[in-house]
Amino acid sequence: RTEMFETQIRKMKYLYRTYIFLIVINSTAKCIYGLQLNNHDHLNAYDTDYYNDGGEDYGEIQSTQLPEECKSLQYFVLKRKCSALYPEDIKVTYKDNFVEANDQYAVFAFNDEGEDNYFITFQHSALFHCEEIEVVDLVHFICTNATGCSQDVVLKNSFMKCLDHKSNMVDELLVACTPELHGSSAFTALHYSDFVPEKRSADAHLTAVIHWWLLLGMIILATICCCREIFV
Repeated sequence: RTEMFETQIRKMKYLYRTYIFLIVINSTAKCIYGLQLNNHDHLNAYDTDYYNDGGEDYGEIQSTQLPEECKSLQYFVLKRKCSALYPEDIKVTYKDNFVEANDQYAVFAFNDEGEDNYFITFQHSALFHCEEIEVVDLVHFICTNATGCSQDVVLKNSFMKCLDHKSNMVDELLVACTPELHGSSAFTALHYSDFVPEKRSADAHLTAVIHWWLLLGMIILATICCCREIFV
């Protein structure tokens, strides 16, 4: 009976080790597939953020024309309200890939039919020295400084997206900039003055690949240990 019991235990151990081995092989296959999928996405798309519906390509972003939903900006003078550093908690919560924590941002406001609307520009640029701005197109602005002098400002890598609905992220950015801006906005233009999709996409891709390879290395190590247990 003792020998039969020991034989059954050995069989169960072999079955258990084989089961673990199959799980490791399956995980390895999934990891390799994830690497391939990540690489495919990197080659066929640029970074998107929480509000991008994926309907735009880089060719459209390179145009200096304002997006259709932002063209109303051309009819208003935008007055500067405040500037601040992008809070880390907002970065973590909303994961906007186009801006980093502690990047500078400035808030401009304009009134449309009695309602305050906002233009938020991220990353330090010449716009931070303006008391008022007029939007000509995606890269061209007319800047009026504190002395009342106006000059043209042209930014090389601008990108803009306009939200025609209330946004919790916008509300939090407004309050973080100044407690005076505590109301919600029905319209907000989000402007990125240093938008370089190739660099940001490459950085994100490299980070993802490193994570995948670390995971794959751990799985391979576990596979080797498991094989030794099975065949020894």
